[in-house]
This record gives sequence, structure tokens and C-alpha cells, in this order.
Amino acid sequence: MAILIVDDSATMRLMIEKELKRLGYHDNDLIMCNDSRVVLQILRTQPAASPIQLILLDWHIPGMNGFELLRLLKKGHFKDIPVIMLTVEQKKENIMKAIHCGCRLYY
Repeated sequence: MAILIVDDSATMRLMIEKELKRLGYHDNDLIMCNDSRVVLQILRTQPAASPIQLILLDWHIPGMNGFELLRLLKKGHFKDIPVIMLTVEQKKENIMKAIHCGCRLYY
């Protein structure tokens, strides 16, 4: 199962990676990204034998913010990939926007 981790913080990416490895995932299961502008490229070029099956997404990232990226993903070819927002963004209206847009979980 390939997981795309999108967060501008190297520390957060490392923490998420460490936890996922503790749960049994391997390096080849985890794809790290720190900028929303390359997410679509990663999704389009991912080998068919190992499609991305989950996106862990921060709200505050370079390029589009996490919500804008979520909205773009859910309108397009990648709409069926589950997205979990992992972010410090706690404004109730932003949480509700993300959930209404198709975010599966929000932490």
C-alpha cells in the first residue's frame, strides 16, 4: 500500500514515517512530499503496480494550501484516494470545509 505524505515540515514527515514503519510499512510504501505543486506529478507517475492508496495531507504547505489541494484532488481523476488531514489548523470552519470536500479524517 503506497502512502503519500504531504507536509512542509521535515520533522513532521519524519515523525509520520517513523510511526508508519512502527505499524509495519516499509520505505517503498512511503512517498514524501513537501510541496503541493508536485503532488499531482507524483500521483500521475506512480507505477500502476503500486498506486497511492492514501494521502496524509497538511493544511499549511507551499503552493496550494492543503484545502485547495484536497478540493482539486476530489474533483479529478484522484477523487477515490482517501485523504486524511494531519495539521495544526484547528479553525472549526476549516475543518468543516475539509470534511465537506471529501476529507476522510481530520487530526
